[in-house]
Amino acid sequence: DNKKESENYKNYLNNGITNGINFNVKIISYSFWDIKKTHILNITLPKLFSSCKDDFEAYYKNKYPERGLTWFLDFSILEIKYLYLTNKYLSKSTLPQILILLELEKSKTLSINKLSEILGCSTEIIKNNIRGLIYNSNFNRLCKNDKGVLISVNNKTQDFTDKDEFKINLNFTHDKLKFSTIPMEKKKTEEQINNEEKLTAKQKKKKEDSIIQS
Repeated sequence: DNKKESENYKNYLNNGITNGINFNVKIISYSFWDIKKTHILNITLPKLFSSCKDDFEAYYKNKYPERGLTWFLDFSILEIKYLYLTNKYLSKSTLPQILILLELEKSKTLSINKLSEILGCSTEIIKNNIRGLIYNSNFNRLCKNDKGVLISVNNKTQDFTDKDEFKINLNFTHDKLKFSTIPMEKKKTEEQINNEEKLTAKQKKKKEDSIIQS
């Protein structure tokens, strides 16, 4: 049970606080989820994040030595505070978005290709997360290209190319101190809905077969 496991981990770590970070993990059974390999990011995490990951791995492997863990880091959600902006805004963001921001803090501008190379994930994941940083309707209802946390240097549309470059918008303002940059889901086509229904049926059968065999 994922909820029970999370509670056990929190008790193990003194309320789940690791190096000042409130860290929660959701454990899923890989055999029941058809997750693409592109979601496995081959990235070097900042020490603050990697220490949380390492601590949980040590706890989990000690408790379940026969099990393995695969981390789908681009599904991670974090809260961050923007100390370099006029107001100390707080956003709920994905891990790739945090890493994109950290890289852009070091460089004036970076392209999607370069960010993909640095972070070790597909350009599509980079594009999707950048769209959330610029066009999320939570803070940019009019979808203006200069009202996001980032600014596109050479492309004023949402149809990014791999060569497009971006920089941090140091003039970002919002009427609320807390907002979300999580990428907005696009409206699904009828074909996508049908494919998801087939996948759900496939996962359900796997689970039923697993129960029968056990």
